[in-house]
Amino acid sequence: MTSLKRRKRFECLERFGFILQTVTVPRKQQLDEGLLDMIVMDAQLLLLIEIKASRKISARIKGKVYETVERAAMLYGLETVALRKRQESELEVAELKMLRFSLGVMRLDRIRNEYIRGTAHVGRLGDRVREARLRWFGHVQRRESEYIGRRMLDMELPGRRRRGRPKRRYMEVINEDMKLVGASVEDAEDRDRWRVMIRCGDP
Repeated sequence: MTSLKRRKRFECLERFGFILQTVTVPRKQQLDEGLLDMIVMDAQLLLLIEIKASRKISARIKGKVYETVERAAMLYGLETVALRKRQESELEVAELKMLRFSLGVMRLDRIRNEYIRGTAHVGRLGDRVREARLRWFGHVQRRESEYIGRRMLDMELPGRRRRGRPKRRYMEVINEDMKLVGASVEDAEDRDRWRVMIRCGDP
């Protein structure tokens, strides 16, 4: 049992260096909750980078870590967004950069994207975005007809659209997604059937 008299002396710091920024705290001032949260987040981020850069961890485990942390953050809120093709491509480029860093692969190695995804057992980000959109659409369709979210999806805006190429509307994207998976609006009433139809599991 360690005696309480044997205490170590720690250096009192005024500057805290984080990955994203440096915070200065006056001496003899207690740390507020916001700064403590930043310290915890920075430690978690350092741990995540250490896991991704380690060669002792298998590619499958790195893929699971990517799905749990990074992909979940990238998918947040996208179930209600009508992504353009260019935006979806940019997200997939960012995804492959993260996977290449985890696997220790550079673009100069000229390894195909399908092989990188297969090694990490991670599917395409676009498939996950489509699944999230259709899942949220199914939730809304199973609500009562007076629900404001369902009424907004069925609403037709008055007036004419602007000249030029029109922006993609949410229901247009949903119709494309349903056509791709072979589903219809009526299928959304059956929750179990809808879940099976929109499911796109990782390899």
